[in-house]
Order: sequence, then structure tokens, then C-alpha cells
Amino acid sequence: MQNWFKKFYSVFVRENNRILERKTLYGLTIFLPVILTVIFILIYINGVVRDIPVAIFNEDNSNLSRLAIRQFAATPSIKIAKYVYSLEEMKEEFRKGNIYGAIYFPKNLERDVRKQRQTYVILYRTNANLITGNTLLRDFTTIAKSLSGKVLLTKIQKQKGLKEQYAMNIIKPIVIDTDSMFNPQYSYLYFLVPGLLTVSLYMVILVVTVLLFTSEKDHNTMKDLFDTAENSISAIIAGKSLPHILLNSVTAMLTFVITFDLFNVPMRGSLFLILAFSFLFIITCVFLGMAISILSPDQQKATEIGLIVSTPAFILSGLTFPVWAMPKIYSYISAIIPYTHYLLGTVKIYMMGAGLYYLRYEILGLSIVMVISLVVTIVGLNKTKNILRGQNA
Repeated sequence: MQNWFKKFYSVFVRENNRILERKTLYGLTIFLPVILTVIFILIYINGVVRDIPVAIFNEDNSNLSRLAIRQFAATPSIKIAKYVYSLEEMKEEFRKGNIYGAIYFPKNLERDVRKQRQTYVILYRTNANLITGNTLLRDFTTIAKSLSGKVLLTKIQKQKGLKEQYAMNIIKPIVIDTDSMFNPQYSYLYFLVPGLLTVSLYMVILVVTVLLFTSEKDHNTMKDLFDTAENSISAIIAGKSLPHILLNSVTAMLTFVITFDLFNVPMRGSLFLILAFSFLFIITCVFLGMAISILSPDQQKATEIGLIVSTPAFILSGLTFPVWAMPKIYSYISAIIPYTHYLLGTVKIYMMGAGLYYLRYEILGLSIVMVISLVVTIVGLNKTKNILRGQNA
């Protein structure tokens, strides 16, 4: 055991020296994720979209339409930027990018309401940006329902002389209530930033670790590596991987401290659990990168494979579009990407306050990828060792 530790330590020191010699490597590993963390958080610091420019096209000009406009203007998500006087003028404002929505009040709106004729108010919105489109629809629907309720309440009270509470019971015999769990503010800071940060960590780890063995091949130092480890495969794997595991663990810790402590993104679960889960993820990614590296003939091929493996991770992870809604083939691909399991587990911890029990499937998924990657690396190193022996014979 002492002899193995000596071999491992020799490879460990050698890999640390290689990291220190390449400043871009530890700059990429530590400083880039930290810088990206700050940039992403500052972009989404407001959390929710506010003051969306909206035009008003009011052909009614009644007390009712003016009341509705005041309510829309008081909504934080809506900013009345312009009054227009035709549909063509409205479309022109959309094309210029001056507005993202428009509200149309038809002629005789108030008169039709008083005569109990069905009428309408129209929201025009662009769905080129789903965030602004859905936000406008949500708040428009809320205000429109509120106005309809007030009109009906006034009508019933006048006709039947009922008190407000009795009239309300007639209007709404069943009260519909909702409770938004885990992200009640609909904040993109809480929802999107952790996903962007974790995928950045994933991509950085792969970009670096796919070069661990290919750089040795390109510089003809594989023999020196085996000599340093005295041909111990386990010492090579442990000595080469541990510096990168530790370095990326520090990066993950800094990222989470900045996100959850400095910028007060809510952490409902255990910080220790999310760090431990991240440690498992980092080990898995390092082993995956090593497997790609030992199978690749050179650095260029390894980098290409690393990009192919890491680039679709964010799309296939289920953060922006649910995996279960994708065609089956994509859900199968998603299941073999370690980032998918890591993101789902991370969301469960920080947003839902989940404990270890609820992470068992994500831990299993990461563990399977880790074991397969480790086996591939061992087989590849054994093959390389035999080739080097044949060259020396």
C-alpha cells in the first residue's frame, strides 16, 4: 500500500506541475466559471420581467375603458408606452420594436356591457419572446377577469339589491385558488441562473479533461507517465484525476457561495448535500473526460468529441423544455448525459429542499456513467501500456 501511495503521489505531483505550467488551464477551470457566475446573475438580477412596453388602442374612450387602462398601467409588468389610433399603426410599432404588446378596446364597449351584450377586449402580443408574451398574457387575463367580476357584481347588486358578499357568492360559487410552489415569484434568477452555472461547470470540466491523455500522446510523454507510475494503472488514474477533481470542487464551492450567499438566491435544502452531490458529479465528469481522452488519437479529435458530448447537454437536460415531452430518442440520449441527472438533483436540493432519499435515481445515473467511464479508461490505459511494451521490446 505504501508503495502504491508513492506511485500515486508521483503522478499527482507531476499532474499538478503540468497544471501550473499551463496558466490558461487553471484560469479556464477557476476564473471562467466564477466570472460567468457574476455575469449571469447580473443579467437576471431583477428576476422577473417588468415594464414591458405596451400600446393602447382605445376606440371606446368610456369610463370603463379608462378604468381598465389605469389598472393595466398599475401592473408592474406593463408599461404603457404609446397610444395608437389604428391597427396599422399598432403593427408598425411592433415592427419597429417599440412595443411587445397592445391592448384594444372596441367601440361601444361600455354601452354593450350595460345592455348585457357580449363584448371583448383584445390583447395583441408577440411570441417571438415567450417570456414577455406569457407575462403579458398572464397579467392581462388576471386584470380582465377582475374587471368582468366587478361589472357583474355591480349589475347583480343593482338588479337584486343584494349585499356585496351575497352577490359575490352568486358570481363565484366555487373560488379557484392557486399556490405556486418552490418559485412563487416566477423568478428567472432562481430558475435559470443555477442551470446556466452548472452547465458551464460541466463544459469546462470536459474541455479540460479530454486533454489529459491526448496532450501526453501529442507531446510523446506517455512513456514518462507510465514510468512515473511504475506502470500502475490505478496510480495513473488517481494521480491524474485528483488534481482536477479538487480544482473543480473549489470552483463549484466558489460558484455556490457567490450564487446563494452573495446574491441571496434561496437555498431551501442543505448546502453540504449540494456540495457532496456536486463532488460526485465532478468525479463522474473527470472520469468521462479521461475515457474520451484515452480513446482519442490526438487533442483535436478529443476536443471535437468533448464538444459533441457537452454542447447539447443544456438543451437535453429538461431545464428549458421537459424531457418527457421530447421524442423518445432524445429522452434516451438525455438519460446517458451526466449533466441531466446533476441538474435535476441540484434543482431538487436548492429549490425543493429535497434530502438524500429523493436523489437516489440521480445518484444512480451519475454512478453508472462514472463506472462505465472508469472501465473504459482502465481498458484504454492497459492497451496503451501493452503498445509501449511492444515498442520497447
